[in-house]
Amino acid sequence: MSIQHNRHSDPDPTDPSRAGSAAALSVERPGDSLALVRYTFGRLPTESLVLIGLHGGTTGGHLRLDFAAALNQPRHCAQRAASWLAGPAAEPTPDAVLAAVFTDAPPTQPQHKGTRVMQQLQQILSLEYDCPLVKTWYVGAGYVRDFECTDPRCCPYPGLDAEAELASALIRCPQLDALP
Repeated sequence: MSIQHNRHSDPDPTDPSRAGSAAALSVERPGDSLALVRYTFGRLPTESLVLIGLHGGTTGGHLRLDFAAALNQPRHCAQRAASWLAGPAAEPTPDAVLAAVFTDAPPTQPQHKGTRVMQQLQQILSLEYDCPLVKTWYVGAGYVRDFECTDPRCCPYPGLDAEAELASALIRCPQLDALP
């Protein structure tokens, strides 16, 4: 899924009137996703679960949850997060959701920290709100990797250098370097 961002002096990446004039970010690229999280929240959070709604090629609702709470009550936190982001009161209702887990813990094989809450979230978004969780990134100990991929042949551990991936994305999309 791609997200259009503008190149005008107003760095608002959610402005649909300017969407056609900019390079698209891809949630499939770790640096692009990190840049989007940083732009949306003003920084890269720590010990957090971050969710960003995607709607019509732009971003929609977004939220950050304390990761410890999500780990302690995975079903409850997943239910509440899905409801806030894609439930009846959500406006606009997202077409899909991007997720990122931020933690100090390095990624481990074969499951990452937070697997239960991400499985619950994916299930609830899909079954209750018909909203897919299209991508989840694991950001831990300075590395970023696809949360779902545990095959070291395509996604070697510990992952890609998070700072380098973010820097590369900010060079390609400098409008995201201007924090709101």
